[in-house]
Amino acid sequence: MISISSFNKTLYWFTEGVVIALIIVASVAVSPAQQTLVPEVRFQTTYDDNIVFSYRNPSSDWIFEAFPSLKWRYNTERNLLELKAGLRGQRYASEDDLNTVDQDYHIRARSALTERWGLGLSGRLALDTTQEDEFTEQGLLLFRRDRVLYSAEPEIKWNMTERTSLRLSAPIYHVNYEGSENVDYNSEYAVLMLRHLLDDEKTTLFLRPSLGTANFESGNSVFYDFLAGLGRNLTERLYLSLMIGLNHTYSSLRVWRLRPLFGNTFVFDTEKETFSDTGFISDGSLVWKWERGSLNAGFGRKVSASGYGEPVTRDRLSTGLAWNLSHKLRFTASASVTRTQSDGTSVDRDELSYYLRPGIYYRLTEDVDIGLSYRYSRIENRDASDSADRNRIMFFIDFRDLKKLFR
Repeated sequence: MISISSFNKTLYWFTEGVVIALIIVASVAVSPAQQTLVPEVRFQTTYDDNIVFSYRNPSSDWIFEAFPSLKWRYNTERNLLELKAGLRGQRYASEDDLNTVDQDYHIRARSALTERWGLGLSGRLALDTTQEDEFTEQGLLLFRRDRVLYSAEPEIKWNMTERTSLRLSAPIYHVNYEGSENVDYNSEYAVLMLRHLLDDEKTTLFLRPSLGTANFESGNSVFYDFLAGLGRNLTERLYLSLMIGLNHTYSSLRVWRLRPLFGNTFVFDTEKETFSDTGFISDGSLVWKWERGSLNAGFGRKVSASGYGEPVTRDRLSTGLAWNLSHKLRFTASASVTRTQSDGTSVDRDELSYYLRPGIYYRLTEDVDIGLSYRYSRIENRDASDSADRNRIMFFIDFRDLKKLFR
């Protein structure tokens, strides 16, 4: 069994080392640099028929939103640094207590140290509310509360030969929720990715072992993953990848139990339990591109931490479509189905979530779009035989570069 504290310290040292190296490389870069600064804004009006995604008492409202953002990009032949800051202001027509301003900050950097060695870093800091990202990305329906989220993923890459590369990354994810309904957690991973291109120039073999930890208020979990597979260019425009493997999860958590006190009197008490589980995991994708659009699909199973305060197993199928109907008219759609299960603690979970979002964009000018989209969300609690639905209709206008409007 690994020492979680020493493992986490090692990952933090690795993260700090990559950050420092990237700063040094950027400061001594001598090749010509290009810099761009792009201010953007979206104004959106939304009708929502279940504003807090309630099982029992759905209420509807109109929401008026603004999404200003600023992106700065610095790149040379060997280095890249990209910073983005965005806000999301929401004002409800009736439910004033739900008015909020979310903040979202991103960083992306990479550097080719030599022909064989490279560094990379991506990171995010978000101060927002739950439900939106949690449901769309993970299929979880949490209580609507403010949260602070920060994540980082430093990496180092080694091109061993012209056909073989090795990458070590350390994804770190921390989230804190306001209130006690959702459970704060931190997760840290070390992921090794080996790629080898075969002689046919179309097929790549993958090997991806990883080790991760998650810390909850009630205890901790350790995840051992091993995936292997391949990717292949079926045609010039069609690519398929598939990896399958095993996961072993070991958890030590405090759980609630009902204990007899005396006679017919019972009390709730906590006790620490350890349990482990082994099962298969997978990760696959399909990408198809054509002259006027693209289609992508993702599918897989993974075991990871969650805002429920325990590890969960997610089976997820997702797809996205972008299609240019004409020079000015574009259609997009995304959809996903996610099944979330856990049975390691005193509360069993079995939830099925659906997400669908079609939209259409019309280009007014080179940098201004208007659009209309619809978003349908549904979650089914299969243990409680309960479900909730949510429908949203959004009209928006995008200004992709405000500088050009005032030239």
